[in-house]
Amino acid sequence: MMGYGVSEKENTEMRKAVTGVLKTMRDVMDINPGMPAAQIYVLMLVTLNEGKSLQELADMSGIRKATMSRYLLDLSDKLRTGDSGYKLINRDIDPEELRRNMYTLAPRGRHFINNVVSYFA
Repeated sequence: MMGYGVSEKENTEMRKAVTGVLKTMRDVMDINPGMPAAQIYVLMLVTLNEGKSLQELADMSGIRKATMSRYLLDLSDKLRTGDSGYKLINRDIDPEELRRNMYTLAPRGRHFINNVVSYFA
């Protein structure tokens, strides 16, 4: 099926992209069906900026520091409720500044991102 004014090539590219998005959404729903899109955004931000601090990630995204802190906590090993977190990112203490945490992908997060990348390859 092609829409008006859409070439076969454009239609094929669109279908491939939409299929990738659907597969990504299915993977997110496997992690947590109620995961907010903002948390997925933060996961992608960490992916592109591993080793950055809470403040740096908040500054890059325009998300308030308190909100970013909650998202990062949920994406790591413990939800803000105290329950087990999604275990998609690691929070490590910066050895040069002990009050600063750095965020990187955890093995589960790297696996998730590798799957997403494969959907669009």
